[in-house]
Amino acid sequence: MATKRSHQPPRWSPWTPARIDALKAHWSKGLNARAIARELKHGVTRAAVLGKIRRLGIADLAPAVVEPRTVQRAARKAKRSRTESARRVVPSAIPRRLASAPITLWRPRSVPSWVLEARPYVDDPGRDVDIPRLQRRTFAQLNRAACRWPIGDPSHPDFFFCGAPRSAGKPFCPAHCERAYRDEQQGEGK
Repeated sequence: MATKRSHQPPRWSPWTPARIDALKAHWSKGLNARAIARELKHGVTRAAVLGKIRRLGIADLAPAVVEPRTVQRAARKAKRSRTESARRVVPSAIPRRLASAPITLWRPRSVPSWVLEARPYVDDPGRDVDIPRLQRRTFAQLNRAACRWPIGDPSHPDFFFCGAPRSAGKPFCPAHCERAYRDEQQGEGK
């Protein structure tokens, strides 16, 4: 019989007090998580650095946001000059326009306006009012034989599915198949 083990903390942690101090110093200088992980070495990954920054609550304390393209440009410059001082991206290499920007661990993606303004298509509710109440199905009541034509607005409690017997090989009953599958000649809305 298997015995249940209690959760034990790891025996070895890469986060010694000296490494935490180094992490704080590098982060305050504006180095990114990948560069800090390379500096600390020995089992410290970029994800571990980001997690520790988050747990320490210092995510907002870095002096600037370094955009990936800016870092890449600075790295290319450093590669060209081949001098030791130019090989590391330092805060002085950060453009002034970025130096005043707040630091974030990730960039929120902007949602296109057409997504924000989208309205769900809701078919004319009067078109399917003649469906008997005993035939109507909720999502949980749908089975293989029931028509899956949605009726109403899914965000309203009176939303239901048709529930009539399906056409062979189709997800809808014959009446709803006529509406769902149109000929190219017939066109939309005819």
